Amino acid sequence: MPGHGIGNSWFIIALVLVEIIAFFLFKLDIKLRLPILAFLAIGGFVLNYYVDDLYFWNFPAVLIGLLFFECGTLVKSGDLIQRIIQKKRILVISVIACIVLNGTSVFFNGTVDMWRTQYSNVGWFLIGALSGTYLVFLLSVFLEKRTKIIKKPLIFYEKNTLLIIEFHVFPLYKLIEIVLNKLGFPYNDNALSGNIEGFIYALICLIIFIPVILVFNKYFPWFVGKNKPQTKEDRVL
Repeated sequence: MPGHGIGNSWFIIALVLVEIIAFFLFKLDIKLRLPILAFLAIGGFVLNYYVDDLYFWNFPAVLIGLLFFECGTLVKSGDLIQRIIQKKRILVISVIACIVLNGTSVFFNGTVDMWRTQYSNVGWFLIGALSGTYLVFLLSVFLEKRTKIIKKPLIFYEKNTLLIIEFHVFPLYKLIEIVLNKLGFPYNDNALSGNIEGFIYALICLIIFIPVILVFNKYFPWFVGKNKPQTKEDRVL
């Protein structure tokens, strides 16, 4: 399976490659850029299904990721989210549509795991991914203007994503496996692939990683590419 040789770090390397390719593509006119991105995304799916264990950096996922990267760039540059939020009726319709589309794709599609290069039905995968991403855009901009209580913890995790990416599988995943086995709950390698299990696992990660993040930011800031914190606020973030 592509990218498995580098474990959790595959996502970081893939994201860097996406940004490098996007840097050159974004210099092109939009009318030329979109067909090229569509062609590259199709190529990513084709390579994913017909070429086994060839790309150490999970390159097919990079080509597919470019599509979502471009969608985010277009939405941001066009100020589309801001205009939708200003119109309550369109905002409500957009949120409902995203929830329905995303929920429908989850119901009808199978397992989706870019690390394992599993997408099941490509059509449902794209519908679910794009509607889910669009929903996150809407909620993020909406919440940013409404309350600091929700904004502050989101910023905290945004600034400390690297630690969660690196350690959420090992040792945290193995620790949860041991606890579940000790408690007598059934467990298998795909136990966290389901939606409910994945949601619970994500909450556990967010809680457990708070002290881990604080320790690393205070004593090992270089590990996550930060300078030694100078203020109390920097130590928290």
